Amino acid sequence: GCVIDLGCGAGFFLECVPENFSKCGLDISSSSIRIVKNKGFDAVLSDLSKKVPHELKNKKFDVVCAFDTLEHVSNIDSFLKNTINLMDEKSLLFVEVPIKTTFHRFISRLGLGLLDIDPTHVNKEDHVWWEQKFSKHFKLVSSNRVTYKQHYVKGCGLLGLFVLKLK
Repeated sequence: GCVIDLGCGAGFFLECVPENFSKCGLDISSSSIRIVKNKGFDAVLSDLSKKVPHELKNKKFDVVCAFDTLEHVSNIDSFLKNTINLMDEKSLLFVEVPIKTTFHRFISRLGLGLLDIDPTHVNKEDHVWWEQKFSKHFKLVSSNRVTYKQHYVKGCGLLGLFVLKLK
């Protein structure tokens, strides 16, 4: 099959994808795209929240991934609508985002919010908000909350993991 990593960064996920998959990265950073291309992967410089790049207009991917990406996207609805154009009825979209919890809300009041550390985080939402956002465009196949292994305080470092299909 074929895999695209939306917000691929330096291509670390693409390096983990088995060799029998064709792999492509997409990112808004030209330096990230250069790194990914130097690793031997296809890579496209584009902001998917604005448009589907011409290189991908007629391309469909079996697996679409967005890991640690959507918290940085200011126009999520547009990004998700454009993502749909990269999928067919058999495609799966895997999303991982940090999610806001009651614990996070409490420590944010103290100026210690984990989601607030990175100024590029524009979406600091809870798990239910993300499920509702995805349900506008996709069918939810799976939805889980996972805590970073290095954190042992419940609710600290929480991630939302979602598997989605086209409606």
